[in-house]
Amino acid sequence: MNPDWLFTWLRQASKVILIVVIFTLLIPLLLGLALSVPSGVVLGLVSSTLLLQANAVFVGLAMGLHPVMVLAVMTLVEVGAVLAIFETCDTFAMQSVRVQAMLEKTGKKMQTMKYLSKYGVYTLFFLPVFPIIGLYSSVVIAWILQWDRRLSLLFITLGWIGICLALMLMKFGVLKIIL
Repeated sequence: MNPDWLFTWLRQASKVILIVVIFTLLIPLLLGLALSVPSGVVLGLVSSTLLLQANAVFVGLAMGLHPVMVLAVMTLVEVGAVLAIFETCDTFAMQSVRVQAMLEKTGKKMQTMKYLSKYGVYTLFFLPVFPIIGLYSSVVIAWILQWDRRLSLLFITLGWIGICLALMLMKFGVLKIIL
């Protein structure tokens, strides 16, 4: 085994772990501590978010958490997941010639599709809504299509907040009144 490869892999893995720990554990737990929310409840919402994605809104509200707390914790988990997935994909690209070739081929294809390369990143606002695509696949799509990371994070997060708010409104019956 090549020591350079191992060092690179360990560095990337450490980066992913650090992102996950900070965004999905540390900051939510500190927020819970500041608002006197038990750590077990915060960790329950975090794990529900990782498993159920936006549907974890119902879990957080059922646990009696304030909607703002639910949205804040779920958004922190979402940001952590997005950043960690981007880093994980980068690790695969560094290590795999096959993945590098796929990215190069995709980059060339994207150059011929001006509309998609210019406006495609905005579709990330809607992708977290779809159950099959959801949060995790949205990031991989953005990574494969080599869209700007900051814009990708922004639009995925805006879409995430939008679907979480819509589910909260649905839970409280507000959408039933409007529709």
